[in-house]
Formats: sequence, C-alpha cells, structure tokens
Amino acid sequence: GWCHDVRAYREDATSAAFIRQVISDWYANHRQRTVSQHSDIAAERLVYWLYHDSFLLNDADRVFSKYFRKTQFDTVTMLDRVRARKAEKTSLPVLKGLVFAALYLPGADYLLRGALSSLQDAIRSRFLADGGHYTRSPEGHMVALQHIFEIAAVLRGSDIEPDNEFY
Repeated sequence: GWCHDVRAYREDATSAAFIRQVISDWYANHRQRTVSQHSDIAAERLVYWLYHDSFLLNDADRVFSKYFRKTQFDTVTMLDRVRARKAEKTSLPVLKGLVFAALYLPGADYLLRGALSSLQDAIRSRFLADGGHYTRSPEGHMVALQHIFEIAAVLRGSDIEPDNEFY
C-alpha cells in the first residue's frame, strides 16, 4: 500500500507528517457512508493503519492522535457489530481486523475471544471436508487462506498459538 511505499522511500518525520496529512484529508472528504465504509474495506484499512500505527503517531499532534484513535475504535465497534450479527458468515477480513485490533489497539483485547470463536465457525463453513473452499474457486481458496495465514502469523507473533482449526 501507499504508506508502505512512502516509508520505503523515506522513513522520517517529514514522511510521517505527509501520511498524517493524507489521512486527515481522507477523513475530511471521504468518511461519510460510501463504499469506503463497507465492513471488509474498513477492516482492511484498520489492519493497514494498525500496522503503521507507531510510525504515524510518533510526533503526531494531540488532535490527530485523538481523532485517529477514535476512528479506529469506531471502526472496531462497527466490525464487532457485524461479527455479532453474522456469526459464522462473518467475512475473513472483518475477523482479521478484529484480531489485529484486539492485539494492537490499547483496550481492545476483549475482542479476541469472540473473534477467534467466529473465526473457527467461519473456517468450518468455508472449507469442505476435502480442504477445498466451498466456492470451488482456486482464487477464493487462495484469498481465504491468505487471510487465515495473516491471522495465524499475528497470533503467533503475540505468543498465542492458533488452534488446530487453522491447519
């Protein structure tokens, strides 16, 4: 993504300020109910911004930091409502967003149990007994596995061993 590109080019205070300005402009112009607020897109954005969180908030002013954190928690609240409503039909990006938030967002650890429970149900409902994806689509299979592997990696990175359901 673009934050990665900016950081790869130059990882300094000027780059962080540039990224914060782009995010602030996005908040000001695109935050209303649009496709950007679809749960899967919002979840991927949350994961992405959590990944860059320490870089973005280092030397950020209080106004940006507070608003950035508030929007992350607003997104988490929306994603958890989606999870509670959809149960095993919750999308893998939403569950990934909740797991990442539970592990990296201060005060969001309460999300982990529900997200992992829904994840196990989601895995059971998406993969058939032969291991194939229920759509029988190789692309669908690959995308689903990518989300599951990313979740497993972040859990392991936090010293949480994923259940055998992952494998």
